Formats: sequence, C-alpha cells, structure tokens
Amino acid sequence: MAWSIRWTYRFRINREEFGPTEREYLTRRALKMSEDDWRMVDDAEKEQLLERKLYEGDNLEEYLREREREERARLERSGAYRRYQRIRRAGPASYNYNED
Repeated sequence: MAWSIRWTYRFRINREEFGPTEREYLTRRALKMSEDDWRMVDDAEKEQLLERKLYEGDNLEEYLREREREERARLERSGAYRRYQRIRRAGPASYNYNED
C-alpha cells in the first residue's frame, strides 16, 4: 500500500522522471514478465528493451507487432508449418466406405 502511494506521489503528482529501476520495472510489467523471467534475459537485450520505452503504449504495440511478424516469418520457414498449411488447404481427407 505504501509503495503504491509513494509511486503515485512521485510519478503522477510530482511528475518525476523514471529512474533506471522504475523503467526496468515498467518494461517488465508491460511485457508481462515475472522477475525470474526478466533475470533470464541477457543484458544486451534488456538495454534494447529499455531504450524502446515499452511502458509507453504505442511503443509496446509496435514492438509486439514486430515480434509477431518475426514469429510468422520464422514459422513460414519451418518445414513442419508448411506441411501443416498444405494439409489444411487440402481439406479433410475423404474416405470412400462403399466398396464397389
């Protein structure tokens, strides 16, 4: 409770700049990562994420769209995904139960 009151006072009322710890916390929360997950991210990637200011709405949306495009491109290069797409386009298998 005291933490949230202090946060509100410092950053909403006084309009203080976020420090490194606060930016890290906001970035981690924006990405919905636990503290343990955040610790597993290497320092270079953390710096890139912090520079992007993902705690600001538009920056986060842009980052998520980029990640989705990268993931889709990676999947499209995957043989298993291409096989799945071919099967899906072919439709359900047709079985003939009449032995004429």
